[in-house]
Amino acid sequence: MLWLVFLTFPCVGASIPMTPDPRPGRELAGIIGGCPVSAWRFPWQVSLRFYSRRSQRWEHICGGSLIHPQWVLTTAHCVDPQELEACTFRVQVGQLRLYEDDRLTKVAQIIRHPKYNESLSAPGGGDIALLRLEAPVALSERVHPVSLPEASLRVSQGKTCWVTGWGDIRIGEPLPQPFHLQEVEVKVRSDRYCQQAYRHTFRPEHAGQLTKGDVLCAGSQNRGPCLLVSGSELSVSRLPQDAVAGVPDLPLHGGLHPHDPWQELEACTFRVQVGQLRLYEDDRLTKVAQIIRHPKYNESLSAPGGGDIALLRLEAPVALSERVHPVSLPEATWNVSSQKTCWVTGWGNIREFESLPPPYSLRAVAVPLVEDEACDHQYQNFSLHSAGRVIKDDMLCAGRKGHAACQGDSGGPLVCTWRCSWVQVGVVSWGNGCGHRDFPGVYARVMSYVSWIHHYVPQFPGL
Repeated sequence: MLWLVFLTFPCVGASIPMTPDPRPGRELAGIIGGCPVSAWRFPWQVSLRFYSRRSQRWEHICGGSLIHPQWVLTTAHCVDPQELEACTFRVQVGQLRLYEDDRLTKVAQIIRHPKYNESLSAPGGGDIALLRLEAPVALSERVHPVSLPEASLRVSQGKTCWVTGWGDIRIGEPLPQPFHLQEVEVKVRSDRYCQQAYRHTFRPEHAGQLTKGDVLCAGSQNRGPCLLVSGSELSVSRLPQDAVAGVPDLPLHGGLHPHDPWQELEACTFRVQVGQLRLYEDDRLTKVAQIIRHPKYNESLSAPGGGDIALLRLEAPVALSERVHPVSLPEATWNVSSQKTCWVTGWGNIREFESLPPPYSLRAVAVPLVEDEACDHQYQNFSLHSAGRVIKDDMLCAGRKGHAACQGDSGGPLVCTWRCSWVQVGVVSWGNGCGHRDFPGVYARVMSYVSWIHHYVPQFPGL
């Protein structure tokens, strides 16, 4: 089933369900099929609060975005009814987990759009509001305004965007403790598509609103970016070849995973960190000068289509040491035994939907390789992309129940020992969930791409 989320320009928030306390507005959306946000990549995310007499605390009711140190953008239905004064609201910025070290800011003024009709609520249009804060918030790495588009910008159908919030994780299922901010990848849908999807949902007086120009639709097929990856529990590694690639405001993976929303980004938006066991500890980032995606990779098919591999050329060579050293690559003809146990490393989730906790130490897990035929048989009923083989010649499978890569490990290495050396045989690519008994993780098979890699990357002496 296709889940759609209504978004007003620009769209960045959601909320947890309302309690029986008297409250403003009525929450209309949640983050369905999303993943926990694992770093401060959405520093504009705001939690809008309203005081609950029952819990005797300022409860989260809606999301919002910081667009200026003293202004927040949200939806008008979140600050209904009109009689509610600004002093009844608070705003929390710079927070991944709700209610963790709250430092609330008072709202001084609410400006609802004049087009908004309280009796029609959100479907009537004009569902947007500005909140002026009592004082500007202090900006930092964790708190920063989001950019706004030009009025003439047209968001094309099929464009991949991201929604963040603390809303329901499934229909009728609130976000559980510790109330960690969620993110989900969505594709923009055409007005016509959205109108058709909602034709039986709205009353006749609302039905035409979807094509009036101040609403856009976006959604994904009951899954976010973390339901089509691999893995589970890992433990600390001493392998020196792990690097982390990051890009501001987009999901962080174990390496460059050439997934849809990154196709349009230039190399200058990425940085790489090497020689680090704990993320964000003494960061010394290296700029990326060039991205080379494999020509076989098909954006519409994503990772299961094959060719899910990419090279990053750094702006300058990194200094090698006992903590930083290249991994060996296999010969193209090397056949890895299905009985062999290899290792996968990364900073991804430690369980499905459970982020790696501070201090974010690199983790590793031993995973057995799985025969292509057996792996393909297990995925036959899962694939949406092919009526034939699911596990292509350029893929390999590894993992067992409770032992695999997970959300956030994409792009990271799968290494095996050969003649007393670590050799990278796979790149974390995709899978069904994390460490499920019937679904091993799927990796890009490095042996299939050795000649392509060496076309760009010279052989390193001593490997």
